[in-house]
Amino acid sequence: MMIRGRLTVYLVLFSVIPLVVVSLFLYAQASGVVRMQAEKYAGSVLLQATSRINQLMDDVMNASVKLVTDPVVQDEYTNEQGVFSRNARYRAIEKLMNNTLMAQPQISSIYVCLNNADLIGAGGLAPAYAADCRNVQAYQAALDNNLLPVWLGMHENEFDEGTVSRNRYVMTLARTVYSYDTYKPLGVLMINIEDQTIRNNFQTGFDGEEAVFLVTDPHKNTIYDRQLSRYDRKLNAPYLDRVIAEQTSGGFAWKGQRGGEKYISFTHLANSDWIYVAELPIDYITRNSDLIYRAMIVAVTVCFLLAMVAAYILARKFTSPIKILLASIRRAKDGHFSETFESDRKDEIGVLTRSYNSMIVEIKQLLARLERENLQKRRMELDALQAQITPHFLYNALNSIKSLARLNGQDLIYRTTTSLIGLLQLSISQNKVLIPIADEMDMVRHYLGLQSVRYPGRMQVLFEIEEELSERLTVKLILQPLVENAIVHGLDLSAANGIIVIRVFREGGDIVMEVEDNGKGMEEDACKTLLANPPEKRTRFGGMGMGLRNVDERLKLHYGGQYGVSFRSTPGVCFVSVIRIPDTPPQIGTGSEVTKHV
Repeated sequence: MMIRGRLTVYLVLFSVIPLVVVSLFLYAQASGVVRMQAEKYAGSVLLQATSRINQLMDDVMNASVKLVTDPVVQDEYTNEQGVFSRNARYRAIEKLMNNTLMAQPQISSIYVCLNNADLIGAGGLAPAYAADCRNVQAYQAALDNNLLPVWLGMHENEFDEGTVSRNRYVMTLARTVYSYDTYKPLGVLMINIEDQTIRNNFQTGFDGEEAVFLVTDPHKNTIYDRQLSRYDRKLNAPYLDRVIAEQTSGGFAWKGQRGGEKYISFTHLANSDWIYVAELPIDYITRNSDLIYRAMIVAVTVCFLLAMVAAYILARKFTSPIKILLASIRRAKDGHFSETFESDRKDEIGVLTRSYNSMIVEIKQLLARLERENLQKRRMELDALQAQITPHFLYNALNSIKSLARLNGQDLIYRTTTSLIGLLQLSISQNKVLIPIADEMDMVRHYLGLQSVRYPGRMQVLFEIEEELSERLTVKLILQPLVENAIVHGLDLSAANGIIVIRVFREGGDIVMEVEDNGKGMEEDACKTLLANPPEKRTRFGGMGMGLRNVDERLKLHYGGQYGVSFRSTPGVCFVSVIRIPDTPPQIGTGSEVTKHV
């Protein structure tokens, strides 16, 4: 994948993933808050419905008190009274009940069943009932409850009112009518509230048919149920045991056996053993959470699309200069170095562009320099071929001189020529980088042989060499400049007391070669400048630093910066040049880089 595609993907991921994580977190938090508020709302609505029903029951109770205490109802009928007086009394009671119905529209019907089995009903409904009213459930319940009124839960109306659509299922308040004078029961007052009135009070505050409301008691008797067919039997909802055991108001989630989670809200009345229950689907409780979830999905989708567009634009903005740079690199790969492009950007891409332009300029300069160096190299190769002829004639000339000196008995000339031939043979004729230390010592001996001709009897040279180091390899021509420095700049050859000591020994895993002379020595500060002075600068010791620097630079180039030449001196006593190289055992088969000592 190209960098533009990867950058687009990364930008989208880095923007969308935090958005999704934050959205999920906020959704979880909001869903919890919404659910908690919905549960509180459900409990509040149930409590309000319960309060309305309680108020309804209180109104019915107050109406019953007015009825049973009215003088018309208290007027006890006797056999001595005539039929006319009885009917007049019944009409007065019926009128009183009709007035109560008009004042209390939530009451569906009112009956008074007298001790003589006469039934008085509001609205002229009593004659339609031919059976003995004293046999109905409400009458018996009221008598059994003495002076206290009693509420009967939803049941099928036992009085035939000529219709099946109204007053078929009712809740009844029954109370005994007592005479204030004799305290004898005169009959039973029964006030009915139809089921639709109760249902309307429950469903106020909830939408549609989602909620199921129940009214029961600690024995799970059905006091109210939306399913009318269950009024004659006990409720069997499995969560009722927990509701009854709570003894307070509250709510909880419940997962039924048939699946589907529900929220159960309930309340216990303080002045009654009735328990009001609302059964709500969790989907109903969390429907606002679903709205939040859908809104979150839409928001995340929109943000994702916007992030993709923004990421593509940003990626294109950042990668366009890189694409131009890549095109220029491809052209440079094909050998076209003439094109550069300017960039005024201050970021890393601008730095990269300017660095690329600098690199192109350097490459062009390097190619031009290589071309010049190749031309110079060809010239030097021609010069080297020409120069190879010189040693050949030089060796031949020296050998001729050596032969003539031997024939004529010129021993000094013979020895001088022999030393010079040996020195030239080791230093020039061998095209090697590394040679054994023994060969390096041979070059020193040849050089000392030449110097002994110039300074006969004026110096003594001592060799202190560990034999096992003779075959170790070293860079060629490093001791001779040090010995030359000792002879030319160190010793006072006007007297015959010059001593040079050449040592080769092992120290701390390295090989150390020392050239010590008993000359005039040098101050410590002057020693530090020997290798620091530029080649063209001369010291009071002449040009001694030039050969020493050459040796030091060659050793550092070959072995590393920790190796090379160092000095120590005691003014008027001695001067010691020290060479340190690694102790590397000789390798077999090193090719042309190694010269074996023969």
